[in-house]
Amino acid sequence: MESEEVGMDLHALHRHGWSISALARKFHLNRRTARRELAAGAPPGYPPRALRYPFTPAQLAHIDRRLAVCPALRATDLHHELGSEYGYAGSYTTFRRQLAPLRPVIPVEPEVRFEIAPGVSALGTGNGAGLLGLYARPPPPAWRQRGRADRIDATLRGQ
Repeated sequence: MESEEVGMDLHALHRHGWSISALARKFHLNRRTARRELAAGAPPGYPPRALRYPFTPAQLAHIDRRLAVCPALRATDLHHELGSEYGYAGSYTTFRRQLAPLRPVIPVEPEVRFEIAPGVSALGTGNGAGLLGLYARPPPPAWRQRGRADRIDATLRGQ
């Protein structure tokens, strides 16, 4: 079966009186496949996949020790350690997928923000005193206040 949605449509149309041959033509299926799907009643269920390279208790203990000391430890370093010291044979991608639920949650500090009125800039002094001066921006020069057409005319007139 292509998808669970096709199976649901197959059952619904069969309840509305469609024949198995008509259903097979509509969904581009063999008649036997359509009949088997209708007889099954439910979509096929698949068991969860087993892990290819599960962690051993010694590897889990090492991961817990290392993450307790440094929760932000890079997975590449930890993978290398497990491969060389504990004989872990799985790929890095498999390791990272299994490591994700074991990592402790690192709280993120919220950002401190402040609002400044439009046209006002905040400047730091650079001496560690923080934001001291607030000043209004100077108005733009006169040539910038005119429109583009005015600037072109002024350029053609030689101004």
